[in-house]
Amino acid sequence: MLSIQECVNKTEKQRQKVEDFMDSKGYFDPQECNIYEGLKRSIQRELSETLRKLSLKELLVSPGGLSTGTFGASGVHYLVPTWLSQKLYAASAIEDIVPIISADIFEPRGGDVTVPVGMLKAHVVGEGEIPTHAYIGTGATIKLQKIVVPSICTNEMIEDNQFGLVEWHIQQSGEAMGRVASNNALEVLKTATDGYGTYTAVAGGAGTTGFANFVSAVQAVSEWEMNPNTMVITTQAWTDTVQMAEFAGGAAGDFGLAYMTMKQPAVGFDLNFYGCDTAFCNLRTLHAATDAVGAAFTKCVTIVFDRNVALVTARKNWLRVENYSDPVKDLAGAVISGRQDSITAVDCAIAVITET
Repeated sequence: MLSIQECVNKTEKQRQKVEDFMDSKGYFDPQECNIYEGLKRSIQRELSETLRKLSLKELLVSPGGLSTGTFGASGVHYLVPTWLSQKLYAASAIEDIVPIISADIFEPRGGDVTVPVGMLKAHVVGEGEIPTHAYIGTGATIKLQKIVVPSICTNEMIEDNQFGLVEWHIQQSGEAMGRVASNNALEVLKTATDGYGTYTAVAGGAGTTGFANFVSAVQAVSEWEMNPNTMVITTQAWTDTVQMAEFAGGAAGDFGLAYMTMKQPAVGFDLNFYGCDTAFCNLRTLHAATDAVGAAFTKCVTIVFDRNVALVTARKNWLRVENYSDPVKDLAGAVISGRQDSITAVDCAIAVITET
């Protein structure tokens, strides 16, 4: 790790760019204003690791306990925006499953963009022959929606140096963005109306999602020549019935750990179940909207799909910090924002189990 003074000394030009950018734009976006630009890779790594490990209090308050003015002249304040962005990304990732369930996440130039949806077809041809058409499908329009989380940090927290509380609120803001982003993408995935083919609706049991329902979903995706490699399921649906897979000659509960651990799940997933990388998710879109908070879920939804082709997501200005020109004082009143929309590219790569 670098010392705070070393961080300041090694980023003189970069911090000046951050200051000029925030003064002129009134927001901070690490993609538009990258403090690591121009630094040696070794310094980039050390600086990133240092900012990741430092608390806001450690960054702004000197060891002697004096206020932020100690390092203010050296420009330590303009390390805060990058520190803030790294905290937001780390916090968002805790709740954000969009990157692991999307075939691709891209950044469009404008607010609306038409994305080809469907399947490419390869042809076996003779020498000199060139097929004129290799695409099965049409197009779907992505319309970016803005997601915001207003900061609930107050001027009193900052003036009283309650930086631990400020940092906790930053953590909560990042997690909130991740939850909303995931909920929106899953809503698109479960309705599957944009892409090629037709998704398969599988009726679950009365308040239960049976192992047979899971098998039906896997078979449905497979019959479209897709690879059912992913499952998103609520914890309740999992513990109710799915994990109680019965085998010939066995009893309920004889599912056996070997059938879940014979293959390591991909990064970001909780486990692999019969070849499906599985993510547990308990967001509102995966159970009845009328369910009371704290009550058992009803009409649980489980989605089995081929994540290589099923869902495509667009994001722009993700985790931008708006209303933010002073790196410390404006932590009160800042707004965390981003734009996102998803479409299903291949609907027949999706099967949705819904409890009755």
